Amino acid sequence: MWIKIIILIYLLILGVWDYRKRKVPLWLLIIGGAAAVGAGIYRCIEGELQWTELMFGAIPGVCLLLAARMTGKAGYADGLVLTQLGICLEYREVILLFAFSLLLLSVCSIVLLLFRKVHKNTKMPYLSFLAIIFLARQLGGLR
Repeated sequence: MWIKIIILIYLLILGVWDYRKRKVPLWLLIIGGAAAVGAGIYRCIEGELQWTELMFGAIPGVCLLLAARMTGKAGYADGLVLTQLGICLEYREVILLFAFSLLLLSVCSIVLLLFRKVHKNTKMPYLSFLAIIFLARQLGGLR
């Protein structure tokens, strides 16, 4: 339970930073990466997760990193944070977080486009949406 509280605080900090500045400082990603690896190792030692789950959990983040590299439409920080979540959470939860956050981002983007508040090339702060979905899942709103 304490791991999810730390993740929630981390995601909220990243989400606010991403929303306000449209970029995330490297030092914050490094701290998050070290904590994610530590949490993943701890959960494996305790028997809560298997090593294979860590690898499968990282796949959505790695895919987002590849998309960032190939298209330039996604941010590297987005992929790194999703990979960090995959290392310390169950892979099913990471896939749900990824899917619901993309759904929320898409709906918000469509609404903003319809009201002409953004253009088709406007960059959206993905980590804010990821933080919102993680919070909703912890509060029991999305199962």
